[in-house]
Amino acid sequence: MLIEKNKPRYEYAATGGTGRKLTDKNVIDARRQMKSLRCSLTMLCRMYKVNRVSMSNAIRGKTFGHLPGACRVTRHIYVVPENVIRDIREDIDAGMTHREASRKYGYSSSTISKIINRKGKYEHI
Repeated sequence: MLIEKNKPRYEYAATGGTGRKLTDKNVIDARRQMKSLRCSLTMLCRMYKVNRVSMSNAIRGKTFGHLPGACRVTRHIYVVPENVIRDIREDIDAGMTHREASRKYGYSSSTISKIINRKGKYEHI
């Protein structure tokens, strides 16, 4: 395989030719979404087409440190909303199985089990 000379290895982003995929606006938006628990790190990586390390560094402020709103990235940042937790518990009390609840709400059966048994991050709800 021959590599053509003077051919860029990647496409330049629409940031004035800086070669960055993430812009200041993207990082601020990603930080906001991460703080509000609307998106996981993986979702953000797919949305902005960057790898996990780049997104994690941008959100934590290791890169883009000049922007406000840096936050801590944890492995399991996504949490099931409280209203969904209450709905799941009501359905289980009404006779729905864990597998049916898993399919209905789109969470794994182990997550459904943790919600029902009030384990881990779901014990306070």
